[in-house]
Amino acid sequence: MTPPILIDCVTPNAALDRTLVVPGYQQGGVFRPQKAILAAGGKGINVARAADVLGGRARCFGFVAGHSGRLLTDLASREGLVCRFTPLEAGETRTCTVLADPDLGVTTLVNEAGAATAAADWARLRADLLADAEPRTICFCGSLPPGSPLDSFAQLLGDCAAAGHSVWVDTSGAALMAASKVRGVNLKVNDEEASVLTSVLIPSPEIATATAALLADVSGAFAVITMGKAGAILAAGGRTWLAKPPHIAVKSAVGSGDSFLAGLLVALGAGEPPDAALRRAAAAGAANAQSYGGGQFSLESFRAAFEATTLASVVG
Repeated sequence: MTPPILIDCVTPNAALDRTLVVPGYQQGGVFRPQKAILAAGGKGINVARAADVLGGRARCFGFVAGHSGRLLTDLASREGLVCRFTPLEAGETRTCTVLADPDLGVTTLVNEAGAATAAADWARLRADLLADAEPRTICFCGSLPPGSPLDSFAQLLGDCAAAGHSVWVDTSGAALMAASKVRGVNLKVNDEEASVLTSVLIPSPEIATATAALLADVSGAFAVITMGKAGAILAAGGRTWLAKPPHIAVKSAVGSGDSFLAGLLVALGAGEPPDAALRRAAAAGAANAQSYGGGQFSLESFRAAFEATTLASVVG
């Protein structure tokens, strides 16, 4: 059997993720967590972790800094993740704290800003990322660190696409706007991000379908809009599909979008058609929401979610 296409997961603003499961959490109280998890985090790292669960091949790229960056790399390596991080000369990799209340199914996030980067740092990341000429999928996930030049980010996307790689972006704000202007870049966004990008409110799957089709037409690539429990739309080649995940008891939604992207990229890399890949993506996102920690779901929970995930061709 042909091995799956390699997925390089770029996390520009990687983090140490500390997840605390605290029943009955409220502001101003004193609590002992029921469970504590410290793991290498950031959206691209979550994608790599989930890809491994799903049988994909993934490597981790991005910036790390200081003592916390070395700890992050050590934690990721202990998991078996392949690390190719670009070290910064100053600063510390950020810490993101996740407070999950299992009684209410509510999650609170406290995200630090991260270590600053400059154009020279992005040039080193480019060299690290493009040192290998093997055709592959490259996904850029999450926020950019403070000081990141948008032109350096956009140039890197264009260079990766020009080198023959399949480039995906899952980000927001100014970085998403910059990525959307690079021809051939595939976009994976949620409904709020798509609304900001297009200045169109997206209150329904029907409008999400039309918006995804527009984004795909402009980019000449795939466009995916996720809508939480309402499902996800994928537009490609003049067609659109809607996948709906099963109703589940949510433990934590953190990392579900990343697991969705992992499911999509692993399936596409294995040669599955877009609609089948979308169904796998939705199932991976649902499986992740039933666990704590980004991309730390089981293959069994994915298979159960996949059986209950529906797929339909839709018209915008």
